[in-house]
Amino acid sequence: MRKKITSFLVLLLIIPAVYAQIGNEIKAYIDSTEIIVNNGRKMLEAKIIENDYQKAREIYKYLTDLTSGKNYSAFSYTENLFLNIILNDWEKLTEFMFFYPDKKDTRVYQNAYNIGVSLMKKLQELDNFLFQECNNSDLDEESKRVSTILLHAILKGSDNSEYNEMLNNFRRDYRETRYEVFIKDFLPAGKIKASWSASLGSGGVFATGSLKENFFSSMSAYMGMDLKIKNIYSSFFLKAAWPALKEPFTVITPTDIFDFRVDEKFSYLDVGARAGYIVARSERFHLAPFISASGCTLKSNRFDNTYDEKREYKIFNAFSLNVGLHTEIKIATFKPRYQNIYGANLSYTSFKIEGGYNYLTKFSDNSFKGNIIWLTAALVLGFGDF
Repeated sequence: MRKKITSFLVLLLIIPAVYAQIGNEIKAYIDSTEIIVNNGRKMLEAKIIENDYQKAREIYKYLTDLTSGKNYSAFSYTENLFLNIILNDWEKLTEFMFFYPDKKDTRVYQNAYNIGVSLMKKLQELDNFLFQECNNSDLDEESKRVSTILLHAILKGSDNSEYNEMLNNFRRDYRETRYEVFIKDFLPAGKIKASWSASLGSGGVFATGSLKENFFSSMSAYMGMDLKIKNIYSSFFLKAAWPALKEPFTVITPTDIFDFRVDEKFSYLDVGARAGYIVARSERFHLAPFISASGCTLKSNRFDNTYDEKREYKIFNAFSLNVGLHTEIKIATFKPRYQNIYGANLSYTSFKIEGGYNYLTKFSDNSFKGNIIWLTAALVLGFGDF
């Protein structure tokens, strides 16, 4: 019994000491590789800024060799691409592109010193020189073209027609390429020219037929949301106006007699959707004929603020067909200061003028006939490609 008690006491003394020793070892542990990598990244950045590319190559090779086969690398996949471009090692660049499936998930130390901004600035500084160096390199034609496409995406962005053309031409000429995975998964896909916009403005509505004889033309308020994909134009819209009576008239219903006076206001509302084709689309100007379908209403305002809205008199509340023309002129484009290879999130402002002819299919009061001609002008805030 005495031996058991003694053993138990010894264990009670040993276990805390063991845990304390492990804790001290963990606290004292320093990953020397991480320190060397961070110092090396700082030194590499400095040498690139100083244009000392020979020393930068030596540092890059040393850090790459140091972390080879380890859980963490000295550089991320994208940093490796940027560095090999800056250091003019085009063979190494194509190696990273070819082995993209194996190298894409390269992990760097969590607190690695950030060199991305400096690398991007240096790439932009070298710009045209890099295209010349790539073209003068010993790469085969296929590799040169993929490298040039990558350079264009980095330096010029991918949200432009030149990038789309380069990518499409390469795919046409090389239906089977050893860089297929890199092109498909890393390079930006060819961009579809598209935009979404919201607009707010005013205009006028002008009646025809007997509507014109009984109502004055009126100013209108306009709201719209437009979507453009390639040359397809679509829009959701709302137009409201308050035309006044030219001539008084009386309406007798089974329950009421309405005497409408000169200058009494009526409410006009037109809500619907339109679709068209952009026949002219440049960097500054759009022109698109369209057709639309909407719900169109003209009613008196007499009971708008009462509990008797069911007694309201409507001249028409009908389905309307419309043909018209959309024109738009860009005022300004807003582009972020920095962009990645997938392009920038563009926004723009523009001014649009639209006009059309509404054919009214049905009248609630058959003593009135006619259709509506309308015109609107609006300021536009858009996102995407104008």
